[in-house]
Amino acid sequence: MRAQDESPGLQIKDPNPGGTTCESPGRSPGVGDIYNASPGGTTPDMGHSYSNVLVHIVFSTKNRAKIIPRDRHEDLWRYMTGIAKNIKVNVLAIGGMPDHIHTLVALPGTIGHSTVIQKIKENSSKWMGPKFEWQEGFGAFSVSDSRREDVIAYIHNQEDHHKKRTFEEEFIALLKAHNVDYDPRYVFG
Repeated sequence: MRAQDESPGLQIKDPNPGGTTCESPGRSPGVGDIYNASPGGTTPDMGHSYSNVLVHIVFSTKNRAKIIPRDRHEDLWRYMTGIAKNIKVNVLAIGGMPDHIHTLVALPGTIGHSTVIQKIKENSSKWMGPKFEWQEGFGAFSVSDSRREDVIAYIHNQEDHHKKRTFEEEFIALLKAHNVDYDPRYVFG
């Protein structure tokens, strides 16, 4: 069986059950790289996918109202972590204040950050009660693995950070630190 790849001159053959041979121009016929083929013998088998996508997510209550009671923080963080776990998202840190939350998540390769945020907001707002609402938007910032521990510490120290600045000041600082273009007239709705 012969198949032609999109690259000129690359031919994929299935001459034997032991694997598939790729021949490149300039090689002698029959000399090539052997790799395991998928059933049918025409494409390589990629058995696993790997990713390390860390995202620092920030969102606030509607109109940044201080409506998350401090005595419910831990229960809310636990509930939100459970929502994430149910969609195969690993929460590395979560915390916040009465008007907003921060979380650092490790995304699997099967779900995007917008979907994760939507599911967490939708389910946690129901859990908080019929009058509770999250703000429509969010901030999502990529985090390198070398900065993971710094972001975790930042999330866990929200009380200290907010002795010095408001959520609005913090959020603008995050946008600037991550080079996110924004129009100040529309950041907070």
